[in-house]
Amino acid sequence: MSKNKAIVMCFGRGGHQEQARRLLARLKEEPEFAQLSIITCSDGPKPKSVLSDEHYSIGETRDKHSLFKSVANIFPHIFLTLQFIFNVSSRNRVKTFISTGPGLSILPSLIFKVLGVKIVFIESWSKFNTKSLSGKCLYLFADEFIVQNRKLLLIYPNAKYGGRL
Repeated sequence: MSKNKAIVMCFGRGGHQEQARRLLARLKEEPEFAQLSIITCSDGPKPKSVLSDEHYSIGETRDKHSLFKSVANIFPHIFLTLQFIFNVSSRNRVKTFISTGPGLSILPSLIFKVLGVKIVFIESWSKFNTKSLSGKCLYLFADEFIVQNRKLLLIYPNAKYGGRL
């Protein structure tokens, strides 16, 4: 049985989701992406505005307001992430994993990297002078690290400027 070639897009709520929506809309217009399945994962249900063939909710990695809730979220997040990667990988040949910045993308990025998948990280358009937590982690091993503000090239010297989505 032949597996579909796929791209996985990981995003969180709010601005991350809007960036993903804009990027997926652009990718869908490109002929080389027409044959690829688009799979998304986020911390919640699939938004109607995001065009993907499949969607997985892997939950929030951390609670920004409670260390206790963050620690309590670790094991369910790991389980849901492993289940997501198994389900996606068993039916698809994932070519690229793209993240628009949320912390929930760190673990899947690491696992997909080990599986030989190209990792693309897009640092949030809301960052101008500081690194995000996910940016600090993913800068170390992403195949392509893209910033949306030129000032970030000073703190991410090997990044590429991609402009705003």
